[in-house]
Amino acid sequence: MLLPVSFSNRLQWGKHQMTKSPAPETSVRDAATVILLRRQNSEPQLLFGQRRKKAVFMPNKFVFPGGGIEATDSNVPLCGYPRAQCLQRLAYRSPAGIVKSLLSCAIREVWEETGIRLAQHNTTQSLILPDEWEPFTRNGLIPSARGLEFLYRAVTPPGQVRRFDARFFLADFDHIDVASDPDRLQPASNELKNLRWVPLTHFDQLDLPAITKRVIAHLYRVLRGHKGVTGVPFIYTKDGRRITEMINN
Repeated sequence: MLLPVSFSNRLQWGKHQMTKSPAPETSVRDAATVILLRRQNSEPQLLFGQRRKKAVFMPNKFVFPGGGIEATDSNVPLCGYPRAQCLQRLAYRSPAGIVKSLLSCAIREVWEETGIRLAQHNTTQSLILPDEWEPFTRNGLIPSARGLEFLYRAVTPPGQVRRFDARFFLADFDHIDVASDPDRLQPASNELKNLRWVPLTHFDQLDLPAITKRVIAHLYRVLRGHKGVTGVPFIYTKDGRRITEMINN
């Protein structure tokens, strides 16, 4: 189920309404993508998976786990949340009430595509979750978004077969709740293959989408504490031009 049209899609409508018989534009789906980061001997590693050869969107590319929001994501109880500033920035130019759905989507996509559960052990709460989350909560687990950081936002340009308003989250294993062994990757779906941890300095050995390379470049500056990094880059298209603004609220 698609959520209400996002800010970026509304920007596109303005120019198309001025033309005769415009080709129907692909609607933009709100989505979450998660950069899982761990350190081995102090060296940062990122988790990638390869999309299937027959995938409609970005076939064969190595990507981070992620996908579009589902209708039930808004009904998932969470036991932990990111920092207040992260939540404020997620709400920037977004449909009302979408922040919790984005967090639940991020947790779900990581679990479905890698088998890693971002969760805490639940010993006290009685939970009511959508049926499709039942395998996630086995062994008394409850989803947790604690420690997630909003790192980047990008809208797929017009003309693509799939378009997403993707919020990229950094999930640093030093700061998040993880209830799975990161070396035992057991995805609940077959969307990604060849799951692998890759040193941050070796990512250029993979066939990556251009946007993934841009996000990694920004992540590198963040991890190095670059003084010029103060907000979340937001890339979208307006009047045929790619715009980059910084979310600094």
